[in-house]
Amino acid sequence: MRNNRRKSKDNPYLIEQIGKEYFVKFKNTIGEEIVMPISYEIFNSFDKFELEDISQMHKFERHIEHSIIYEEKLYCRGVRKEQSILDYLINKELIEDLYQAIHKLSVVQKRRLILYYFYDKTLEQISKIESCSIHSVFVSINRSIDKIKKFLIYSVKN
Repeated sequence: MRNNRRKSKDNPYLIEQIGKEYFVKFKNTIGEEIVMPISYEIFNSFDKFELEDISQMHKFERHIEHSIIYEEKLYCRGVRKEQSILDYLINKELIEDLYQAIHKLSVVQKRRLILYYFYDKTLEQISKIESCSIHSVFVSINRSIDKIKKFLIYSVKN
């Protein structure tokens, strides 16, 4: 005898194993219970179908939203989360400090840094544009980052 499995409400049959014999039970249109012997292969097919059915029911229950979604809820999901005034002011001040630090760099460092971070150019592309070695571009960008870090640390302390 098998354990009773949870089944979909649309599943009208029950399969059973009694000893070495396999049966399928279902009700006909009148409501009488019919019991039919089946082969092992058919029993296995029904068993696999039941397991797939259970898997689908679990996916539906866990991953599909079952509540009514109103316009207000959709709007809240679609709109970016608002940040506090304090966070906004801190971010604005940090961005201003960053631009001031970039402005204090040499012309070459500023150009290479902007090409690398704002225009997503590779070191090789920048070296071709500048007609110099990749190493010099790399060193220049790293030095500009160090200068920016020092400027930002100094501005935070004061």
